[in-house]
Amino acid sequence: MTGIREFINSKDIVPSKIDSSGVYLSNFPRFNSSSNYGLSKDRRLGKIEHLPNTEHPWGHFYGCNMVFKKEHVIKAGLFDEKYDGTWGYDDIDLAYRVINNLKVRPIYMEKAVVYHQDKIDPAEAVNEKSIKLKDLKNPNYQYICKKIPGYYEFSNREFKRFGLTII
Repeated sequence: MTGIREFINSKDIVPSKIDSSGVYLSNFPRFNSSSNYGLSKDRRLGKIEHLPNTEHPWGHFYGCNMVFKKEHVIKAGLFDEKYDGTWGYDDIDLAYRVINNLKVRPIYMEKAVVYHQDKIDPAEAVNEKSIKLKDLKNPNYQYICKKIPGYYEFSNREFKRFGLTII
C-alpha cells in the first residue's frame, strides 16, 4: 500500500504538539518542495490513484509512505544494502522486487497521508534542472538504473511529465 506526501517545512514544527489526531500537521502550509520536482502536490498524483494499472507501479512507492507484509519484504530479500545511503532509490528497488517478483498487488490508500518534513526553506527558489543533475550524480540512481531494466527511461518520462528538461 502507498499514499501521498504533503510537503511542510520542518523548521516550524513543535514535536510536542504532534498527536494522533493529525490536526496539528494538517494545518501547516504546503510548499513547493525540491524533493518533489519543485511542486507542492505529490508528483505521483495522477498515477498512484490508478494502482495497480499504471506503468511501473513500484516506481511510485517511497519509503516514507509504503507498507508491505513483513513476509513479503523478507522473501524479496529486504532492503539492498548496496545502496550507499546517499539519498533514495532503495525503497523503489524493494517495491520493485515485492510487486514485480512476488506478484503482490499494489494498492493506493487515499487516506494514508505522510507529512514530508522538508528542511529546505520554502522561500528558496527551486531549480528543477539541478534536481535532475543531482539525481544523475547520485550513486544510488546510477545503481537502480543498472539494476532494474527500463528504470532510467521510466524516470526520464516521469521527469518530462512535468515539463522539465532532462540534462
